[in-house]
Amino acid sequence: MHTTFYEKLEESETCKRIMISKRQYQRLIQFISMSFQRNENGSVTYINTDANYGKTDAFYEAIGTYSFMNTCNSWANLALKKGGQKACLWTPFQQGIFDKYENKKG
Repeated sequence: MHTTFYEKLEESETCKRIMISKRQYQRLIQFISMSFQRNENGSVTYINTDANYGKTDAFYEAIGTYSFMNTCNSWANLALKKGGQKACLWTPFQQGIFDKYENKKG
């Protein structure tokens, strides 16, 4: 699993704010937590690699495998579903998700 750490997030076309309840947050965190492989001590399994995109990126062993049917975007979409948020039936691309959170004017 490729992760990126942010000190501060700013809402933009590629970063949408969602309001969720405490229960929805708990379900979302549970889904994310259950997506990581864990070692015998229960810790996530870090992948030591030089294939990072920047200094704030890290990789971890995940449950499942990446494929054209199981992309990072389909995983994020499923996470939104588990958290009780708007989501697509299925999407391999980010645009399907962002369309759900587009501000409609008028």
